[in-house]
Amino acid sequence: MRTSLKFLKQVFKLMPYKQLVKLYPRLKKSIFADLIDAIYEERFIKESELFQNFDNYIEKAKGFTKYCLIQEGNWEYRVINFCFINEMMSDIIWCLENGYKPLIDIDAKVGNYSEKTNLWEKMFKQPFNTNLKKVKAGNDFIICPVKTHVVGPCISDARNTEMSVFWGKIYKEFLVFNDYCQGYIDEEFNNLIKNKNVLACLGRGTDYLDTKPKGHPVQPSIDELIEKVKEVKSELNIEYIYLATEEKKIADRFKEIFPGKILENKRHYYDVSYDKDKKINRVSQVSFNRENDDFLKSLEYLSSISLLSKCNSIVAGLCGGSEGAVYLNGGKYEVCYLFDKGVY
Repeated sequence: MRTSLKFLKQVFKLMPYKQLVKLYPRLKKSIFADLIDAIYEERFIKESELFQNFDNYIEKAKGFTKYCLIQEGNWEYRVINFCFINEMMSDIIWCLENGYKPLIDIDAKVGNYSEKTNLWEKMFKQPFNTNLKKVKAGNDFIICPVKTHVVGPCISDARNTEMSVFWGKIYKEFLVFNDYCQGYIDEEFNNLIKNKNVLACLGRGTDYLDTKPKGHPVQPSIDELIEKVKEVKSELNIEYIYLATEEKKIADRFKEIFPGKILENKRHYYDVSYDKDKKINRVSQVSFNRENDDFLKSLEYLSSISLLSKCNSIVAGLCGGSEGAVYLNGGKYEVCYLFDKGVY
């Protein structure tokens, strides 16, 4: 068996890259899934035209005439978070590398949506602004054969300059808010951050600290966050702190230490309901008993992360939100401090 794996490893390494890309969905379903993932990821960095020459490849992709509909990920999503977003980014890359224009056709399977809802279009525009209904009325499309693709944003990439620059380009091209959501975010930016020198800070709590998900980054304590914020704030002579957190306990502590200097967007805190109801083990399960609650939770969350990305600098624990902020920022932070405390 070991000899066979060694032989296959050589075959996958020597196989023409485009052929490897084409065979990936079949190999992903085989006993060689881990092997093909490792080799594909390594070869993507070295050989993919999309990675090596992004702008030219995107221009070429705009002329693709075949379409690929992404209709599922690994999970059933009720809110839009960076786990969902990054799965979609990974599938978009598979589509592009195989000569297809991607379209996201995922319906919300759970949640409080009153009718059939394309989860992506609730918040974002389709890649290349393609009309999904028009494409589905024709015959030039396939259904994406992978639920998620090994080449996708990885939380450790936020600390890797080359990878974070690449994902920043992917986000800029494909994570385009629809007009309603962009208007909401612009209004919050204008009211809170515009024309101010602001330090971004993200403090994660609730389900992340309770479940300590295996392999995920250990989060800093409130005191560790505050001490680092003090240091960077003083070093850069920054007056305000934009705080993104789902915990009222964290917000109250920051307001106590930095009176009058904390900026927050419109939000509902999750820890009151989360701490009170033992049946809730994920913040996505918290309900604020309002119409369109799942959509509004998604909008408030992504607006908050977008605001983080527009600040002068950032101090944060490494998690999906801070990873997303780094990519959205596109390498413009003066100081980008992400705590490195190992993983759970």
